[in-house]
Amino acid sequence: MERLQITDSAAIRALSHPVRLAIISRLDKGRSATATELASVVGLSPGATSYHLRELAKAGLIREAQGRGDGRERVWQGLADAFSYDSDELTEEQRDDDYDLLGAMIGWQEAQTRQFYARMKQLPRDWYDASMFFSTRITATAEELRELTLRIRGLLADYQGRVEQVPEGSRKVTVLFRALPDETEITEEAASAE
Repeated sequence: MERLQITDSAAIRALSHPVRLAIISRLDKGRSATATELASVVGLSPGATSYHLRELAKAGLIREAQGRGDGRERVWQGLADAFSYDSDELTEEQRDDDYDLLGAMIGWQEAQTRQFYARMKQLPRDWYDASMFFSTRITATAEELRELTLRIRGLLADYQGRVEQVPEGSRKVTVLFRALPDETEITEEAASAE
């Protein structure tokens, strides 16, 4: 399996919900699950979870799994290790969809962070110490910020998709990175330009 590049509006719209992002996360690397199994993960009823699964399938992001299940309930399977899309590659018509997807991703990431915080005290000491919440302020041009984010992506690439030679004691780790221009400075710049 590999990374699936999202380019069409239907797929972007299908992913634009925190529940669907959580489902996709659980079904990565070809893993499979039923609506009932996923319902406990996403905090919905199996019926509501089924609706989200069907929407993801319509967009070609998951499929019905072969050879598993007893026929009473559908089993769903992920199609890729991960999904990516580049907002620079989107058409103007896709910008609203992009904005909705970004909102869903922020909600999903915040939920992941809260879940981690709730169970942080139960982590083994080495994982507790290795986990990090980090915030700093920098001064950069838009071009410098873009270069910085590309460098960080490059650093993380060595750890993504590890299948062979995974060190003993490894865990799946979610890395959240946000580089957001200071809103007050943007507002001040706009006001002075008028």
